[in-house]
Amino acid sequence: MKAAINYRTFSQLMDEVVQDLKMYKLEGMIDDASLIKVAQKCNYKLGIRINTDKSKILTLEHGVVKLPDDFYKMNCVYALSEKRVECAVPQGVHTEDGEHCDRCSVEEEGNECVLVHKVNTETRIYKKFVRIKMVGSQYVDPLCVEHDKFYTSEYTGEIKGDHLYVHGIKHATLYISYAGRMEDEEGNLLVLDNDLVNEYYEYSIKERILENLYLNGEDVIQRLQLIQSKLKMSWLEARNIVNTPDFKEMYDLWRLNRKTMYRKYYQPFI
Repeated sequence: MKAAINYRTFSQLMDEVVQDLKMYKLEGMIDDASLIKVAQKCNYKLGIRINTDKSKILTLEHGVVKLPDDFYKMNCVYALSEKRVECAVPQGVHTEDGEHCDRCSVEEEGNECVLVHKVNTETRIYKKFVRIKMVGSQYVDPLCVEHDKFYTSEYTGEIKGDHLYVHGIKHATLYISYAGRMEDEEGNLLVLDNDLVNEYYEYSIKERILENLYLNGEDVIQRLQLIQSKLKMSWLEARNIVNTPDFKEMYDLWRLNRKTMYRKYYQPFI
């Protein structure tokens, strides 16, 4: 499902929920703040695959660098070198700053891959990548875990708190790929926005609302039983949708298996 993921905020989710429970909302029986933990639990149960993948260029100094504020778990880390800088001449009114125009991507140049980092009018192109092997259970992507079983590197990385410590190198430019937290730029909780998954979030919150009403003496047992039966079906459907791999994930797994077999059965004899 990683191909295209859309999100909506918790407040948008609650707007949909209260459409079916308007009476309770008007009577002040629904406390939105107390239901945030229900949406967070739904995100957790759906798994790390719903978190968006992000990338950053960081500067390692004295073997340590602070991770991005929205960092959740690591995909991979590379030390970069052989940099080429290209500068474009700005035309017209130029108002962008580094914060709003800082993006990187892997592209093909000739017969090799390069990493392109664009900041305002400057384009930095890195040709050499040295993988940093992570220590501990900091990975989000199981493909990275399998990759490191057969990969040796003079550099190792370890996450402590909100910092990345790299052993074997003191100063470098790093490229990191990571899973971001389920939050927007303002820190608002995000939930998955998918037609086949939305009902799972909505029924989960409705169940908690009706549970609270029942515990406070309201006669809502029949509504609660109906919602619980719907919730069970929506959970199964949501889990199946989220866990269905897309083509790129299957292709990456195929490539990993080929590389593994190459190292194990062919490379020792050449």
